[in-house]
Amino acid sequence: MKFGPATLVINYAYQYKDHLGNIRLNFGKDPETNVLRVLEENHYYPFGLKHQNYNTGRRQLGKKEEILAGNLTLMPAFVLPTEDKPMAYKYKYNGKEFQDELGLNWYDYHARNYDPAIGRWMNMDPLADFYTELEKQEPHFKQLYDAAAAAGCKLKFIAKFESHANEKMNEMATAKVGLQHIQPSSDFYHLYGKDNLVLFYTERYPELPLVIKGAGAGADVTASGVFADIIRAARA
Repeated sequence: MKFGPATLVINYAYQYKDHLGNIRLNFGKDPETNVLRVLEENHYYPFGLKHQNYNTGRRQLGKKEEILAGNLTLMPAFVLPTEDKPMAYKYKYNGKEFQDELGLNWYDYHARNYDPAIGRWMNMDPLADFYTELEKQEPHFKQLYDAAAAAGCKLKFIAKFESHANEKMNEMATAKVGLQHIQPSSDFYHLYGKDNLVLFYTERYPELPLVIKGAGAGADVTASGVFADIIRAARA
C-alpha cells in the first residue's frame, strides 16, 4: 500500500486452513501495535454457505488518519471494509475465490461457478462429454490388456526417440510414443510404482543399452500430465 510517492508499506495476511482446504482464519500483524490480530473468521455450512451471525468486526489493511506534529497524516492500520473498499480477502470455501460483485455471491471453481446458497453449479462441466466418450473406449483398451496378458507380456506406455545422420551428415530425428507389449526379458517389464527408466542405445552400446533408472514424480502427476496433453490435443 502506497503512502505518497516514496513510501510503500507491505503487510502480509496469513491463512489457517482446515483439512478440506477451507480458509477458516485470516490474520496478520497489526501495523499499529505489531501484535498478531484476527482479520476475519470463517465457518461454513456443509455445502459452503458462510455463517453470518458473528464475526462482524472484520478488518483489512488500510489507511487511518492521524494528527502528527499538527499535520493530518495517513498511517497504515487495520480498518473496516467499506462499500468503496470491500473486503480484499476473497478466498474462502475450499480455498476458492468468492465472487460477490454484481451480487453474484458464488465461488469460482475455474471451469465452473458454484452457488453455495443452493448447493448447485451454475455451468455445465466443459469436459462432461469427454468423459462419456472416454468410457466408450474401455472395451478397446481392455482387449489390448487381455492380449498382452495372454502372451505373458505387460502393457506399457513407451516413448522412443531415435536420432541419426543422413547422407549429407545432417542430423535427423524421429519420436514415437504409445502402448507396447513388453516381454519379461525387457528392462521395462520390471518397472514398478513411480520409477522411471531410460535406455540409451548408442555406438558404444548397440546391443546392451545404458540403463538409467530412478524415482519419478509418481503415477498421479504423470497421469495429470498425460491428461493435460489429451485435452490440448482435443482442443487443437
